[in-house]
Amino acid sequence: EDSVGVAEVTRAFLASPAVDPALVSAEWVRNHYRWIVLKMAATERMFPEQLANRYLTPDNLLLQLKYRYDREIDLCQRSALRKVLEKDESSTKPMVLFVADISNVTDKEAGGERGEREMLLSDGWYSVMATVDREMSMMVRRTVVRVGTKLLVMGAELINNENGCHPFETPANVRLRVWTNSTRRARWHSRLGFCPHLPPPARLRGVLGRGGTVPALAATVVRTYPLLFLEKLSGGKTVIRGEKTEQAAEDAYQLKRQQCAESILSQLQGEAEAVRCRDRRKQQPVTRRSVRQVGSTQELLSLLEGVEDISVFQEVLTSDQVSAIQERRQEEASRQQQELQDKLVRRLDEKMAPRSVTRMLKVRLGNEEERSDRSALLTVWNPSDDVLSLLAESNSLTFHNLSASGYSRYGDLQLTGNRQTRYTLRGHCEVPRQATPLSVLHNADHRPRYSELDVVGMVLPGSDRLVYLADANYNFLGVSFCTDIKDTGFSNTISPGSVVSASNLHWSCNLVSWSLPSAFATEMSSFSQHPRQPHLQDALQQLRDRLSSLDSEAYRDECVKRIKSLIDQRNSGGSVPASVATPATSSNERSLTRTAVVASSRLNSSETDDTPTNRRLAWLEQFGEPPALSPIALSTPRRLKRSFRPPKKDLSESR
Repeated sequence: EDSVGVAEVTRAFLASPAVDPALVSAEWVRNHYRWIVLKMAATERMFPEQLANRYLTPDNLLLQLKYRYDREIDLCQRSALRKVLEKDESSTKPMVLFVADISNVTDKEAGGERGEREMLLSDGWYSVMATVDREMSMMVRRTVVRVGTKLLVMGAELINNENGCHPFETPANVRLRVWTNSTRRARWHSRLGFCPHLPPPARLRGVLGRGGTVPALAATVVRTYPLLFLEKLSGGKTVIRGEKTEQAAEDAYQLKRQQCAESILSQLQGEAEAVRCRDRRKQQPVTRRSVRQVGSTQELLSLLEGVEDISVFQEVLTSDQVSAIQERRQEEASRQQQELQDKLVRRLDEKMAPRSVTRMLKVRLGNEEERSDRSALLTVWNPSDDVLSLLAESNSLTFHNLSASGYSRYGDLQLTGNRQTRYTLRGHCEVPRQATPLSVLHNADHRPRYSELDVVGMVLPGSDRLVYLADANYNFLGVSFCTDIKDTGFSNTISPGSVVSASNLHWSCNLVSWSLPSAFATEMSSFSQHPRQPHLQDALQQLRDRLSSLDSEAYRDECVKRIKSLIDQRNSGGSVPASVATPATSSNERSLTRTAVVASSRLNSSETDDTPTNRRLAWLEQFGEPPALSPIALSTPRRLKRSFRPPKKDLSESR
């Protein structure tokens, strides 16, 4: 039929000179036949005018097979994938592979497809199945990645292949796990196999939240937040605290543990005393005559073991015997003390388990060179002092081996460091920071960078979860907390009447309501009466100078009256200006606005009872009344509007 297939090529190649059929198998020929034909056919399609029907020929095919025989069999040279599958090279090394096939993953138990994809990756010599994440599946769906695309793969993970195996003996469940953030498209003429040169570090705009590991990232630290502490409770829950609240929790725990230890120690001492009394009653009386009859020191120690005062036998004992007895008793006392200590620690741990607290540092990364507003939150667990010094604001670094863990509730890209994460300092970049005037916050179009505020103001009373800040021009800002203020550790700092600075407050334009805007204090926010940041120091000093020229008590009372007036105006049914209101307001933001209104209305209330019932009622009041139900518009079909027609009787059937 004038055609040549794999069977004919196999017979011709094994019969060729300088080819030992005992060293290669038919499977070896079929494997390389597949990749050689694919390469030649793709080259002909790439250059049809020069190579059409002249490159993919039987002679060239046999020459390519002979070349691979010489490289792999005679010279014992192996391709990149073969070294990886045989566990002689790490799968994390950069490799250029091409997509040979794309398949959908089916779940037989579910009875259908799972919506995931797998790709067959090849280095031109051998192939391996690769599992991809959701981001890569989306790129396959958008045809950004398709069959024939060359990929630069870094940081891949070989799974289900502990001991290594030949590519022809690979089990069906062996996979190469590939992450989108660690993969880049390569040029069509890139050489397949290991890549000797690493690509430049990625930028934040190229990192995907669900794309897995990021091998290298170049960014600048634009915000360094206070240290946080994550405690794992016995019930499986976790609690995140700041430095002040963590110190208070640690002091309370140590106090309680000390009290428990004293109780257990007295109980153990009572038990030891009872044992000694019982042994003392069982012991036979010791006389001077019995002591004189003892020949060895060991027998003497055993005889006088239960005697508390050996001075009565001083006359019949030598100085060496007294020293031996005293030394033996000191050793016994040390042993008993150690046993008592071990029992104390064991019982104390059973009654009060040690705390499991992990330090956590969060920093915000940005690209100051590009002046872009895109940023990411990096979380570092148990940072060392060297890492803390590197992750200072304005430092530009290259981060190696980060993990992308999705997006936060505010839409920020989240990155996480691990044990393999390394940091390389590249230089310094100026990161401008300034205190935002409270007068600017009345504008609904105000967009602070990274949706964070640094403000200064005088504290006005609010509620358990809300305080107000005021400047010298009767501009106000409500600061809402997710927990009681006394549980945040800032209750002494933000006492009414004090002038404080607040940094890293979360801002949303949807929280602007009338002339009373609100911001949210997160776990990364901080308050201080003596800030260290220069921009907060200058703004705080300016505000104090302006307030010093006013009557502080009268100005504070006037601010409270104006806040009451704003709340009364809102409660009277006034509508929100159209320039402020937004149709798409999340439930969390509406809850924060209601919190500000309800908590501020307490200023008008004469109730001073701070009981659990009142606090629960106040918490329920912030949700407000449910919105009115819209009427259900039902359309009645025409057939139902017709008049009723009685059925006609069929006379033929009655006959």
